[in-house]
Amino acid sequence: MTHFTRSNRTKRHQIRNKRLKKSLLHRLFCFRDIWSAAKVLFKGRIILTISVLSMLGFILFALFSPYFSLTNILIKSESEFPPISAVQKLVQPLKHKNLFLLSKKELTQQIQHKFPEIKTVHIQTKWPKTLSISYQSHPAIFNIINEESANKFTITDNGLVAQNNARPTLPTIKVQQHPKFIKIRDRIFTTDDLKKIKQAEQLLFNKLNIIPKERLYLYKAQEYHLVTKRKQAVIWLDLQQEIPEQIEKLVLAEKKIRFQSKRFDHIDLRIPNQIFWEWK
Repeated sequence: MTHFTRSNRTKRHQIRNKRLKKSLLHRLFCFRDIWSAAKVLFKGRIILTISVLSMLGFILFALFSPYFSLTNILIKSESEFPPISAVQKLVQPLKHKNLFLLSKKELTQQIQHKFPEIKTVHIQTKWPKTLSISYQSHPAIFNIINEESANKFTITDNGLVAQNNARPTLPTIKVQQHPKFIKIRDRIFTTDDLKKIKQAEQLLFNKLNIIPKERLYLYKAQEYHLVTKRKQAVIWLDLQQEIPEQIEKLVLAEKKIRFQSKRFDHIDLRIPNQIFWEWK
């Protein structure tokens, strides 16, 4: 049987007191840590609340204040068509609207829908009240003469009628079989047609040194006729078929028919794998 002396009891009591003090200190420090964390969290919430309220205040100010109301629209372009005045008239209703509520993407689509001859649009916001718009149109590549109605105009590289006058620096295509009076923004050629026309003339020059003197386009038949420089032949091409195959037939037949040294009424390349011609 174990007996505890007085000294042992005192010692055990001291040890118990030390443990109790450590436990109390530990609880105290934990409480201080929690309090510190709570204060930091509280301060963070205050800062966050102030930031959110500031942002909301700025948004409300930006949306409803006349300070950001659009008053100046600057438009510039080096393109002749469409005129700046026409674009200015289109965007005029935007004045006094809030700049923050304007969508550049939607405005670009609106301009290009109204003026399909415009190739690129660049819109820049100049805070707080100005919008700058610049645009570039598709270039004019041909003069067109409608032989049915006798009106003249230019067309762009996307096939649209651009202006009701001809430019002396551009090659001319005479259009036949088009009974209607051709108006601004009518589409006479598709972009694929124009690519084939350019390809045909380039191949004829590169392979046979042929420079066309006249150009004819049969609208209903979708045929392209090229009159050679000395009017020795009219070359018939079908724009619904591949151009290289048609030109290659002429290259292969050149040694046999010698069309550049003889006079032909026409040389027909439209039928696949065949070539037809008629002497003058």
